[in-house]
Amino acid sequence: MTIVKVQLPSFLSFFAPYYIHSLTPIVTQSRLKTSGRNSANTLQDNAGRDSGTEEQSSMENFPPLDFMIPHQFEGVVRPFLLHLPISFWKYQDLQDHKSIPKVPVWMFLHGMGGTPEWAAAETGLSQFADQNDFIVVYPSGNIPFPHRPIKFLTNPPFWNDGAVREDGLTNQIDDVSYLKEVLDWLERYLSVSRFFLAGFSNGAGMSFRLVTELTNRFAAVAPVSGYYWLRSLTFAPPVPTFYLVGDRDPLVPLSGGKVRTFWGQREERIPVEQMWFEWGTAMSGYTTRKLLQEESDCHRYGFFKQSSQEITQEITQEIAEPLFEALIIHEMGHHWPGGQGGLGEKLGGPIQQRFQANELIWNFFKKHLES
Repeated sequence: MTIVKVQLPSFLSFFAPYYIHSLTPIVTQSRLKTSGRNSANTLQDNAGRDSGTEEQSSMENFPPLDFMIPHQFEGVVRPFLLHLPISFWKYQDLQDHKSIPKVPVWMFLHGMGGTPEWAAAETGLSQFADQNDFIVVYPSGNIPFPHRPIKFLTNPPFWNDGAVREDGLTNQIDDVSYLKEVLDWLERYLSVSRFFLAGFSNGAGMSFRLVTELTNRFAAVAPVSGYYWLRSLTFAPPVPTFYLVGDRDPLVPLSGGKVRTFWGQREERIPVEQMWFEWGTAMSGYTTRKLLQEESDCHRYGFFKQSSQEITQEITQEIAEPLFEALIIHEMGHHWPGGQGGLGEKLGGPIQQRFQANELIWNFFKKHLES
């Protein structure tokens, strides 16, 4: 990444040493539009996008606000990429970064082998955040050999999501404490209204783990194409959850069974439906499943705490919206929905562009902005 000299607003002087020229915008306004499939449009139109205002248009000529914070944890530098919404340029007269209005923060956890830069480029989440006025933070997973270059196959960053793997490394790393330090740092130096959490693959597994151990820190969580590995536990209060997965995911097969990871390991996976039940149980009993939407390209489910007799054939306004939702996207492999498909079809299976995870998840998160 290229270091550039930009005159930042005064209230961002603290962040100036860490400023970097943003990753080249990957997702344009036109890319965020859907292709016209009914179910995808229905889900995404409900997001009520906040983009397109005159104020946001006036901000387009300002450079993105990206900062690589060199956070040190247990003697190892584990930086996190911080993206502030471009609307922050309008606070030119403020002197204190704590004086800006409170905004939500979306923490995104990359998959195994990924990096903060990869996550930002793959998802286009920073550009989406500019359009919807929230902060994004991309922490770094632990590197097996921290003094060697990152390599996807031989030195992949990863999270200790609770899975027991052949290498045995994951059980030795306290990623929960690292991520808690990142949250604390953000609260110390920014005005945060709510924290939201999402992750992909191994990052999805870490998202599950993090909200069980730091329950009160997150307003909602959205794991994508990953597993809940911890068993036989409950936590309270339950955290609103939106889970997404493709029905042709080679690493998260809906029916379970043996899979071969990108690193050559063969692992046994439980059926996705069983994982949903275990997560609903951990959330203090959200295990009653109701089909909310059935289309040619997706199935969406809601999980309720009520008994099945209390769930009528049609969900009405009198019945609360489900605290736990799951979306199965047809003809999609192991990819971020609507992302760049960086893993390719050979590794990850079919790439899906009809559904935009950023919009779908933000729609879910917005329901919990004030709760």
